[in-house]
Amino acid sequence: MFGGIEEKCRQLQAALGNLQETDLSKLRVRIHEDETGREISFSASDGITEPELQNAVTLLVANIGSLKDHLKKWCDINNRPFFGENLIASDRNVALVHDLWNSDKHGGLDRPPRSGYVPRIVDLRKVLRLTSGSVPNSGVYMTIDPQTGQMEIGGSGGAGAQHVIVASVISATGEHLGDLEEICRGAFDGWERLIHQAGINI
Repeated sequence: MFGGIEEKCRQLQAALGNLQETDLSKLRVRIHEDETGREISFSASDGITEPELQNAVTLLVANIGSLKDHLKKWCDINNRPFFGENLIASDRNVALVHDLWNSDKHGGLDRPPRSGYVPRIVDLRKVLRLTSGSVPNSGVYMTIDPQTGQMEIGGSGGAGAQHVIVASVISATGEHLGDLEEICRGAFDGWERLIHQAGINI
């Protein structure tokens, strides 16, 4: 439908980027006032629905999971050895994403899981993540005007704030296997190394 493995990697990078955004304009501060006082609150989930969150995560998992078939096709065409099966067998993050992708594709796993678990995604939500910078004395701040509800977020030295989609990956028995973002980034790193080893520049 689209291009080869290079295009698939660009799609994947875009899907990873969709997990976080720096535009915080969708955040809405709520002010509730009664005889007991004034309450100020906001929800990081404002501006996105549950199906939209699920779609973003499904797209990311599918883009990583499908790298195997795209790389295998490229290796077949270019007479290069394909080591994708070895990668899935040796890299836990790659195997977990592979199992998540197969489970979504087939409505459940129809073969033994490559990771040794039957993983699923839970606790999907959007959060506000404040991060400090990488230089000394860097910092980040967030203020809310108690009268107007206007929010201000800023930082120095590379510090800042992001609106981030997060989730956990657990086993069928409820064992926590890791954070979805870390697992997906680790899996992409594994496939990226294999792609470079094959001689593909992305």
